[in-house]
Amino acid sequence: MSEPPNAVFSAFSFTGVILVLTPFYWHAEAGNTGTCLFMFWVALGCLVTCINSIVWNGTVLNKAPVWCDIATHIIVANNVAVTASTLCITRRLQLITSDAVTKVNKRREAYIDLAIGLGLPLFNVGISFFVQGHRFDILEDVGCWPVTVNTTASYFVIWAWPIVLGAISAGFGISALYNFIHRRRELSSMISSGTTQDSFTLQKSLYIRLMTLASIDVLFTVPLASYLLYLDRTASSFTASADWEWIHYDFSRVGQIPSVEWKATAQSTATIELSRWANVLSAFVFFALFGVAQEAQKNYRVFWAFLRRVGHAATGARFEKCAPSLSYQSCAARG
Repeated sequence: MSEPPNAVFSAFSFTGVILVLTPFYWHAEAGNTGTCLFMFWVALGCLVTCINSIVWNGTVLNKAPVWCDIATHIIVANNVAVTASTLCITRRLQLITSDAVTKVNKRREAYIDLAIGLGLPLFNVGISFFVQGHRFDILEDVGCWPVTVNTTASYFVIWAWPIVLGAISAGFGISALYNFIHRRRELSSMISSGTTQDSFTLQKSLYIRLMTLASIDVLFTVPLASYLLYLDRTASSFTASADWEWIHYDFSRVGQIPSVEWKATAQSTATIELSRWANVLSAFVFFALFGVAQEAQKNYRVFWAFLRRVGHAATGARFEKCAPSLSYQSCAARG
């Protein structure tokens, strides 16, 4: 069976940017920091890989080296950021459902979420330099791609982060689900009345969708990250220990890899394709949960009503500029 053309990925990733950012405004307004971080990082990941797939479609030329320096760092950060953002969500859900917490400071919790959802990915970008083999690679159809030497340190510096954060997030998610099941009646009353223990107004339907997102994370993040770690381990030769000079030898080099080469083995193909499609799938899942919900539809109606009002105002302003003797249709025809 033939593979889909690269344009399919470009279209889906661009659509993912729009879909995942659609509910951003009202989640930011509600103070859902973890959810906003999730949307931000997924959208950024989709945008970078979309641009890369367009610019380097069918070519490996080093067209934009500065952009590649930026893009590869974003890809490295994204490796941690989406899971870290989900950790913020599951941690907040666990706080809401826990008897141990009676009152949580909103500002303090937002700072903790930012430290996890922004601080950890940026920290990961900084330490990734220690195992970065050379400047970057350019993969045909995929674009700029970070280079990590397959050595023991890489597992602690790069590849283990999603598994560790995913496991912690799964722990919070399971705890929140357990608390919700055993305190369903009490929590339903608290959530419906907007008197949750951390003083956040959280509608019951929104709470259930957040729990669904957390459950998906529990089921897929750790297994997928473990599988990608296995693929990274087997896709290239492993060096148990390597010194600084060996890892960074010819560091300024830019690898140019045609598609027939990076698709030569099933392991390397799966590693690249799963890595870049993960954000796209996350965007569509998130939109399915939050983009078509009742509060989202309400915001859509407000937005379209605003656009109609702006459109009517603009049309009326043009009509007033016409001669009084002209009909509305004639004026509209004149523009």
